[in-house]
Amino acid sequence: IYEVLEIKPEIRDLILQFNSPGLIKNKAIEMGMTTLFQSGIRKVLQGLTTIEEVMRICTDED
Repeated sequence: IYEVLEIKPEIRDLILQFNSPGLIKNKAIEMGMTTLFQSGIRKVLQGLTTIEEVMRICTDED
């Protein structure tokens, strides 16, 4: 599973203004980013991993 943050101009501006990681992540999600958890759930539904593995990986997220 993976999470990719595409640095679009709006995201770049937030980073350069030293905004919090949470604010940056929320804006990225608003702009269509798939979170690590969402990616993991898709893999569970495809039968490629287990919910336990996704929960283990995502426990420290947010």
